Amino acid sequence: MPVERFSADHPLWDSYLTHLDRVDMARWVVDMDGCAKPDIICLGAIVEDSVAGHITLRVQDMRVPVPGRDDAQTTIPGADGLPLRETFINTFAVDVEYRRQGHGRALQTAAIALTKALGCYQIRSWTPFETPVNYATMIALGYAVHPALTTTEHGRTLGGVYFIQTV
Repeated sequence: MPVERFSADHPLWDSYLTHLDRVDMARWVVDMDGCAKPDIICLGAIVEDSVAGHITLRVQDMRVPVPGRDDAQTTIPGADGLPLRETFINTFAVDVEYRRQGHGRALQTAAIALTKALGCYQIRSWTPFETPVNYATMIALGYAVHPALTTTEHGRTLGGVYFIQTV
């Protein structure tokens, strides 16, 4: 199943944008001009010259909160003293009619390979309990499951899991 890296100059970029609109995730991936946000890496699953699924990643330093200081974080040093880096799965979806056909697994596998190629320590994602549709795929690919709470940008607390895999 073909998975390719996408940007605004990809010949199927318009199909990618249409897919993002179908799955209501465009606001997390593209800017007002329809270009990928600068810190987002876009991958797409292609079926018959159309985008049937996507995954987007952000490369970031791994950080932990500083106790007693809500506004402060510190990077986690690796064995070489440099900050550990990870890819964080920003968005992930496969169109309903293409689910259970291996496209999600192909996207995740490509994201894991890219994470490794970028020299990152791990790949991580967050999935709320309300949307467990990809749990089986993540577990089958060897992700660890870490239950957690998170607070949305609107102050709502959600329960869910972080899926984490070292590469």
